[in-house]
Parts: sequence; C-alpha cells; structure tokens
Amino acid sequence: MIESTDQGRDCQHTRPTRTWRLVTCVALAVLVGPCAVTVTAQSYDQRFLNGLRQRQLFKLAEKFCRERLAQRDLPDEKRAELTIELSRSLTEAALQSAPEKRDELWNQAIATVDQFIKDFPQNLRIVQARVQRGLVHLAWGELLSQESDAGGQREQRIAAARDHLRQAVEELRKGMEKCAELQRRLQPGKKLAPGELSSSEIRSLERNAQYQLARALRSQGESYPVDSADRANSLTQAVELLRPLAQGEINDPLTWPSRLDAAICYRSLGHLEAAMRRLDELDEESPPARVLLRSRAERIRVELAEDHVATALGLVEKGRMFDGQVSAELDFAILEVYLAAWRAAVDANEKSQATAWQEKAAAMVRDIERDHGPYWRRRGEGLFAEHIAANPSTTDIGVLAQAAEGFYRAGQPNEALAAFDRAVREAHAAGQDGKAFELGYAAAAIEQERKNYAAAADRYRQVAMAAPSQSKAADAHLMAIYDLGQLARTGADEPLAKYRKLLEEHLQTWPEAETSDRAHLWLARVCEHDHDWKRAIAEYEAVSPDTEQSTEAAAGLARAYREQLAKLRADDEPTADTANAAVAALQAASGVKETAPADWDADQLAVVLVIANIWLEYTEDGAAKAERALRAALAQSTEATEQWQASAHSLIAYALAAQGRVEDAQRQLEDVAGAGTASLQTLVEGLDRLSATAQPATRRHLAALELHALDMIKERTTDISDEQRSVLALARSRALVAAGRKDEAANELRQLAAARPRDGRIQEALATALYEAQDSGALAAWQNVEVKSRSGSDRWLRAKLYEALIYDRDGDHVRAAQTVNVVKTLYPEMGGADLKRQFLEVLERKP
Repeated sequence: MIESTDQGRDCQHTRPTRTWRLVTCVALAVLVGPCAVTVTAQSYDQRFLNGLRQRQLFKLAEKFCRERLAQRDLPDEKRAELTIELSRSLTEAALQSAPEKRDELWNQAIATVDQFIKDFPQNLRIVQARVQRGLVHLAWGELLSQESDAGGQREQRIAAARDHLRQAVEELRKGMEKCAELQRRLQPGKKLAPGELSSSEIRSLERNAQYQLARALRSQGESYPVDSADRANSLTQAVELLRPLAQGEINDPLTWPSRLDAAICYRSLGHLEAAMRRLDELDEESPPARVLLRSRAERIRVELAEDHVATALGLVEKGRMFDGQVSAELDFAILEVYLAAWRAAVDANEKSQATAWQEKAAAMVRDIERDHGPYWRRRGEGLFAEHIAANPSTTDIGVLAQAAEGFYRAGQPNEALAAFDRAVREAHAAGQDGKAFELGYAAAAIEQERKNYAAAADRYRQVAMAAPSQSKAADAHLMAIYDLGQLARTGADEPLAKYRKLLEEHLQTWPEAETSDRAHLWLARVCEHDHDWKRAIAEYEAVSPDTEQSTEAAAGLARAYREQLAKLRADDEPTADTANAAVAALQAASGVKETAPADWDADQLAVVLVIANIWLEYTEDGAAKAERALRAALAQSTEATEQWQASAHSLIAYALAAQGRVEDAQRQLEDVAGAGTASLQTLVEGLDRLSATAQPATRRHLAALELHALDMIKERTTDISDEQRSVLALARSRALVAAGRKDEAANELRQLAAARPRDGRIQEALATALYEAQDSGALAAWQNVEVKSRSGSDRWLRAKLYEALIYDRDGDHVRAAQTVNVVKTLYPEMGGADLKRQFLEVLERKP
C-alpha cells in the first residue's frame, strides 16, 4: 500500500500525459525504452538496426531482419534477437505512422513474435519473445489511450486501449513468472547450453519485465476515471512494483525511469505532495540531462494539476534544453502550460494576452514537429487542435488552419473539416478570398480521400464558384466533376445528369483554361453515352491538338462519327457528306493526310484504318482515296505491327474490289500470303468484318476474295487448331452466302453443326445460312439457337428477330407481331438501336 503521508493533497486534475516510447526486449535482456537498459554489449546487428530506426528507416530495418531470418542455419540466440528486432522495428514504425496505416504494422509486430513461438517452441530464448509480445500490446494500448483524450470515438478508443493494456499486463506477468521458473531450474556450476540464458541475464530480463509491467499498470490505471476504484487499484500495483526498482543504485539503468514513473503514479492518484517529494529526491541525486528534463516536465504537470499556472510558467523559463539535449516530454509539457495560460487569459477576457499565449502554443507545436518526429507532432497538433476547437473565440486564420491540419494528421477527419470550415469563414470575413479558397480546397480533399464523393464534389464546386478568378479555381471545379463521375459510374441517372451539368458549367465559366480540354473530353463521353452523336463530335473536335487528351479525343471522334454514320444508314439517310466531314475532322485531329512526309506513329496508323473504313463504307467514290492513304501509310511507317499491316492489306483488297479491280485485289492477297498463313488468317477475319457492312455489289467481290484466301490457307497449312478451323469455317460460310452460294453454305454448316452441337456461333451461322437460302429448316434452327441461349442475350434477341422475320416472310403476320411484342415486353430496349429498329419494322408491316 502507499504510505499515509502521501495522501495529503488529493485533488481533481486533468488526465496526465504519459510517456510512450517503446521498451523492447532483445537478446541478452537488452531493453530500449525511456532510457537504454543494457546488460551486455549490443551485437553489431543491434547497433546497426538501432541506427536505422533512429533515422526512421523502418523499411530498411525490416528488410534486413527478414533477409537474415530467412537463413536456415541461424543459432537460437541470433534468431531470437532478430525476431525481436523485427517486431521492434514494426512497432516503432507503427508509432510514427499515420493512423490509417498503423493497424497492419501493429498486427505484423505481434504476428512476427507469434510465428517465432509457433515455429521454434524449443528455442531457449523464447521467454524474450513472450515479453516482447507484451511490449507491443503496451505500446499499442498507450497510444490508443493517449489518442482517446481528444476528438471523437473516445469510448471505442479507450475500450481498445484497455484491451491491449490488459493483454500487456498478462504477457508481462507471465514473462516474470517464466523468468522465476528458469532461475529455479538453473543448476549451479553446470555449463550452459548454446543459447541458454545465464542467471544474470534472466535476472535482468525479469527486472525489465517488472518495470514494463509497472508501466502497463500505470497506463491501465490512467485509462479509468479519476477517483475510480479501478484507477486506484492499477496505480497502486504499479507503485509497489516500482518501489524496489527505484531504490537501486543510480548507475542501475532502471533506477531513474522507475523513480520518474513512481512520481507520475502519485500524480495520477492525486497525491501531488508525494509526487513532488519524489521529484525533489530525484533532482537531489544530480540526474543526467535526459532525466532532469523529464523530471522538469513532470513538475510542470504537478503544478498544472494544482492549477498553479504561474508556477508552471516559472519552470518553463528554465528553458527547454539542458547540456545540449531537448526532451519531447518537456516540450509537450511546455505546450500544456501555454495552452493553460491561454485558457486563463480567455476566461479573464484579456484578448492581447490570449493572442500571445496562443501564438506561443502554435510555435511550440512547430518546435515539437521539428525536433521530435511524426508521433510527437501528431500529439502536439492534436492537443493544440482540441483546445482551439473548444474555444469559439479563436478567429486567427493561421491558428485555425493549424488546428485543422492537426486533427487531420491525428486521424480525426470530422474535427478537421469543422476547423477548416471555421477558418474559411474567418478568411472570407477578413476579405482573404485566396486563403479561403486554399482552406476550402483542403477540406474538399479530405472528403475525397474518404471517398465521400458527393460531399467532396459540393465542396470543390463551392470553393471554385465562390472565387472563379483564383488560379486554381478551374482545377477545383474539375475535381468536383471528377467526384461526380465516380458516383455516375453506378449508372444512376441523377449523378450523371449533374455530372453533365457541371461539365457544361465548367466550359461556360473557364472556356480558355487548361482544364477545358479534359472537360470537353469528359462531356463528349457523356454525349456518347446518351447517343447524342452530333454533340459528342462537337466536343471531341473542341479538344486542342498536341495535348495529352488529343489522342483519346481522336479515338472518340472516330467512334462518334461511325455511330452517326451507322444511324444515318439505318435511317436510309445519305452518308457521303457526313463521311467526308468525318475524314476531314480525323485528319485534322491526328495530322493524317492521304500522303505523309514523315513517319506515322501508332495512333496515326490506327486513324488511317478508320478513315479508310469510312471512305469504303459510306461514300461511293472513296475507294481510290482509301487505297492511296493505306499505301502511303504502309510506305511511310516503320513502326506498323504485323496485325496492322494485315488489316491495311485487307482494306486495300477491299478498295481494289470496290473499284472493280478484282484481279489486282487477288494479287494483293498473294502479297499478304508471302507474310505467312497467320497474316492470311488475319486478312480473312478482316474481310469477313468488312463484308458485313459493304454494299451488295462490293460484298460479292469481297466474298470472292475471302474464299480465294481461304483456299490459299487450306493449301498451305495442315497444322491448325480446332478453334481456328471453326473460325475459318464460319468465315467461309458467310462468304459463300455473300457470293450467292447459299445452298453450299448451308450444307457445309450442317456438317459443322453436327460435329459441334454446343458451339453457339456455329449453330447461329447455320440458322443464318438456312434463312438466306430460304430453307424450310430455318425456323427450327433459330428456335434451337433461342433455347440454347441466355434469355435477353444478344444471340437470344437475334434468334427472336429471325423467328419474327421468318413468320413475316411466310405470311404469318400475327405470329410475327406476337414474337416482337414478347421481346418488347420483356426487354423494352430490344437489344439496342439497330435491333430495335428491325423489330419495329416487322410490326409496321401490314398483312
């Protein structure tokens, strides 16, 4: 029990700040914590890893440990040492990491030890690993407990902290018990086994575990309410554990930290007189600088607990440095004093003094960040931010911004947003629109980072439209559009409509900004989605050339023009003028002409194919132009792939056939054949695609060319896969139909379909051939395709269309209309514009 003389100055006080540094057990009972505890000299590896961690090179430390641990022949002692060093490196990395990145590191630190215990249960130093496991839980619990002092989710954080601290207490108690057991089992005079702990090493480890157990109990007690039985119980146990350690010789590495921790326990119990007496006794022993500075920090906290702000400020005047050293604990305590003085000035309505103390506190936060690293920076910023948020009288924009950033780095985004909003309001009130924009932009970025896209979009748009002349206003507005785009990906109509509206707003407000090209591009995509081809074309054409968006714009322009041309053809509208306009636009966008003086890149080569297709498919006099453009590209480019060359040769053959130059087209095939069978197969596939949209007369020429190419393939190769054979057989059947040899196509497909009854492509091709040949089996063939296809799929819809067409051709207009109406009821879109048009044409025909 604590002696009665220490009970005299109970008082209510604010929850204390606790030391946090990880105390890590390593081989030979070396622990590093608030002070280094060394029994024997550290190994070279330990010194090397300490250096890496001091420079916060945690990844390198982790890599070093893992590579060494991968060696199979490590002695027990070295494997235990490296396992603990790895766990320690992960733990220290967690302490220094942002909140969202920590949990994985904590879990790895524990898993590293657990895996060692599982894989090497006979290792003679396994007790050290168990103590290390307790130290990880201790560090984790202390951090969560400290963070529970500020911000939201206090109950969840404090509950998690207590859970980790409870586990730390259990592990460290077991460590002490295991040490006692090992000590009992040692036989005097017996030679130690390799890797076995000596009596002095066991004793050192046991004392270190005892000290860390006291720390865990102290932190556990401080997590409970003031004057609660749980608090008093844990802190009293901690004092009892520290008492013998604090009575050691001053050259014992555990003596100084034990005396300091005992004073902290007394303060946390409210026994302030006892706490101050312990500190007086400590200072009389002329402690080293680091201990003296921490003692001064604890004196400050005792004075603050008694509300002696002036006395605490007197201690601050002694300075934050002694013998060339600074202390994170002392600097943090000084920050607490400045904040207490600021609160007192605010309460007394002394505005000038309040401002002065506020500035001192802000400066101390910066000093902490500079001198003590990310962990202490987050603690300092968090404490500062909490006080700012609690005081509505603060109007200093810089201070509010600093508080917002502190909340953000402490993992408290809601509090950060509230502080940013306050700062924005004050900036607007002060006429500092530029600063308001900057702060509002930062707040929007937090919402975006959290994937709160609707809120982020609203914030970005608000800051942009509030100050459209700001240099980054257009960027902010574009970010709003981006966030709405993330919501529009779901396919919902409302965010998509708002997305389009903001794009139009962007182009109206910042038509000349660098962001306008991307806005044009995004708006063009929306127009494509809406099948608004003319507007899509206009937006794609508005994208400036020689920008990073120009290549994508050229590809989009090609798509939009082809869709518009296909619609014109489907509506029996003339296509030549639009086709020529498309070619001119694509040439302007890509720099492609019918002839080229220099080498064309891959994007330009792709455009050449599109232009040639448009000339061939949608104009009556474009075949010669297509041929010239393709030959120029083949001659000028050194980067064309084999696949592109095969496509170009296919189109040249198409162009020659369209000009009536069938013999020249066949010779073109011979040229392709020289490149090998693969090129011929690629050419066949290209001719097959082209034939589907060609005019009837040209289609017959293409079919003849395709059949000639297929014969060449058959003559030149015997080594062909079943899949390739099927593809070529299907192409041949379509070519036979296009050439007017419909019965021959049907007969070949019957044989192929019988051999591959489950191949949907072949069954559909057979049904198509039978329909073209007006064979009586066409209806049954299409019904077979329908039954074997998924309802609503493209193949299923095509089957229903052909069934309706067959009924209609046979004069059964009622059955034809019923078939169409079934599809219309089940699938109102009816498979898209082209299929829908064909379905509705069946309905429109009169019996």
